[in-house]
Amino acid sequence: MGLETIDSVLEGRGEVRGMFQVDGMEPMPGYSNGYIWNGFEVPKFQYTQAKEIMDLREIWGEIQYSEDEHRVFHIVDLECVLDDAVECGPDGNGLYLAGENWTWEKVG
Repeated sequence: MGLETIDSVLEGRGEVRGMFQVDGMEPMPGYSNGYIWNGFEVPKFQYTQAKEIMDLREIWGEIQYSEDEHRVFHIVDLECVLDDAVECGPDGNGLYLAGENWTWEKVG
């Protein structure tokens, strides 16, 4: 399925494609259903961008994560101690909520 077709299907489900940026990082493509948290966007991402965000969070010392055969991320938050890993997997539209506590802005 081509990107335009995927975008059309997701738009019909309330997810609109846009470019999102956080703290001066390069903008990355994502989708938004309009949800705002504390005045900031809460975009969702396709697998490739979600993995990039997980890698950055691990490099920055926020988390450690593993990934299973279903492309579900199992996250251990290093900033607050929890007994169990948190899962981040695709929603019904195949999108990931990978950086939901970041201060995202829609830039395009």
